[in-house]
Amino acid sequence: MEDIFEGTDEVHEDGDSENLVFHYNRERRIQKAPSLVKDYYAGKFGAWKPGLFKALVSTRGNRFMMFALVLCLALVLFNSFFNRKNESVLQGIPLSVEAFSFDDTVYISILLEEAGKKYNQSGAVRIHSEVRCVNSNGQISDREVFDELYYGDRLYIRTTFPDYDIISVEAEITAADETAVLSVPVKKR
Repeated sequence: MEDIFEGTDEVHEDGDSENLVFHYNRERRIQKAPSLVKDYYAGKFGAWKPGLFKALVSTRGNRFMMFALVLCLALVLFNSFFNRKNESVLQGIPLSVEAFSFDDTVYISILLEEAGKKYNQSGAVRIHSEVRCVNSNGQISDREVFDELYYGDRLYIRTTFPDYDIISVEAEITAADETAVLSVPVKKR
């Protein structure tokens, strides 16, 4: 069998140490380089420090991302301030409902705060409330009705239900001729 690499200068036997020569001229290489590379090797470069706002609006993609972040932040703030389904005002009485599940029992609390000075209550106001438990199928699994007298001070209406996959609670509260429906998801503890 004939050796196909015989007679070529690129192949050397092991142990055959032929001195390799590299030809490199840095000045000639830098002479043909762009000015950015020449400045880098000369030490005349400076890091670009645009600042936070300039970095956020420097390109079209960055501007789009900043606009999307601002829009998401605005939606979250709007939703947190104006979409409170567990709070309301009825006949000048601030209402709120809370529900949590602990040890296979759902605890529900309806709070009627003190009426503001503008709505000074004289005498008692009859509060009719119906508490409904909504299960994971969206059906009402249990309900309870309360009739209380509200005298202008803080009033709690509390009840418990066995937890059969209850995911939310609705409270329909009526005072005089007004009705408010509050809903809240059940927190697991």
